[in-house]
Amino acid sequence: LILAISTDNNNTKAFQELITLSNTNYPAVVSGLSNAIRQAPKVGMFYYIRAAIAESHHKYLAAISDYKKIIYENLYNYSGIYNSIAKCYYALGNYEEALDNIDYALSASKKDKKYYLTKAKILKALKNPTAAIECTNNALDIDANYNDALILKALAQCDLGEYENATALLGEASLNDASNAFAHLQRAWILDKKLSQSKNAQTFYNRVVNLQSNEIKSYKGFAYLFIGDNTNAIAWIQDILSA
Repeated sequence: LILAISTDNNNTKAFQELITLSNTNYPAVVSGLSNAIRQAPKVGMFYYIRAAIAESHHKYLAAISDYKKIIYENLYNYSGIYNSIAKCYYALGNYEEALDNIDYALSASKKDKKYYLTKAKILKALKNPTAAIECTNNALDIDANYNDALILKALAQCDLGEYENATALLGEASLNDASNAFAHLQRAWILDKKLSQSKNAQTFYNRVVNLQSNEIKSYKGFAYLFIGDNTNAIAWIQDILSA
C-alpha cells in the first residue's frame, strides 16, 4: 500500500486501505511508514500519512511532530497541515497554539469552510462564542448547508443564552440530514432543560431512538436515558462495549 502511494500520490484507494488497516493493526502501519521514511527521509507524503493516521488514533503529540517536520524541512506545501496541527492542539486543550495555527491556515486559504469550523471550535473553547459565531457564519457563506457549522453555531448561541435561535438552527440541520442524531438530541435537550418544553423534547428524543444505526454516534442510549428507559439505555451501551 505504501509503495502504491509512493508511485501515485493521488491513489486515494491505497490511502484509505492503509487507514482501515491501521484501525486493526496500528503498530504495523506505523512501523511500515517509519521504515519507508528511513529509506526516503525527504518524502513529505510519508510523514503526512503517518501524522494523519496518528491523529486519527488520538496520538496528537506524534502527529504534531510529523506535521512540523514537514513544515520545517519544506517537504510538502499545504495549508491543511496547519489546520491539522490546530486540531491536534485543540484536542490537547492548548487553544492558544491551536489559534495561531488555524490563523496561519486561513491566511493561506480563506475559502475552506473546514478551517473556519476549526477556528470556531477553538474560539468557543476560549469562551468567545460571539467570535465563534462569526467564524461559523464565514463557513456558512461558503456552504449554506454545512451542517457542522450550523450545529456549532447553535452551541455557541446556547453559550449566549439564545436558545430559541439555537433550536431553529438545529432544526435546519435536521432537515439537511434527518439521520444526524446529535442535532436531534441537542435540540431535545434545549427544549427540555432550557425552554421548559418537555413534551416537544420527547418528539426529538424519540427521533434519536428510532434511528436505524446502533453505533456510538447514534447517541441512542442517551436518548433512552432522557425519556426514562434505563433498560434499553444500558442494553445499548453493553452492545457497543461487547463489540
